[in-house]
Amino acid sequence: MSKPTDIQVSAAEVHFLSSPMRVPLKFGPETVTSAVFLRVKVTVHDDKGRTAIGWGETPLSVSWVWPSTLSVAVRTERMKSFSELLAKKIVSSGLRGHPMEIGQDFISRLNRDYFKASLKEGFKKEKKAGSDGA
Repeated sequence: MSKPTDIQVSAAEVHFLSSPMRVPLKFGPETVTSAVFLRVKVTVHDDKGRTAIGWGETPLSVSWVWPSTLSVAVRTERMKSFSELLAKKIVSSGLRGHPMEIGQDFISRLNRDYFKASLKEGFKKEKKAGSDGA
């Protein structure tokens, strides 16, 4: 049931800011000398046509959240691309409600869709392996 306070995301603008670190940090073979921050401007609207704009920001702490043999630069670019994809998906999702509900529903939908896609891919691989006589 909808409430008069329900909102929907109308737009999400993604910005990336780079900031030098005061002290370089060494992670495995690489030394990190700067940090990238994701800043998003989100516009929402309600059923009465009112709009509001808000900003959010978080560091893309690639070295902490994604240990890998891939370079920091490659992982950073992939996280930036993923951030842009998520911004597009939340706008096109059509989800309505309280911001916390929208966030939870969005995460649940992503997990469900990812799980379904993973299952399909797994079935394709199994079917292909079975047709090879393996």
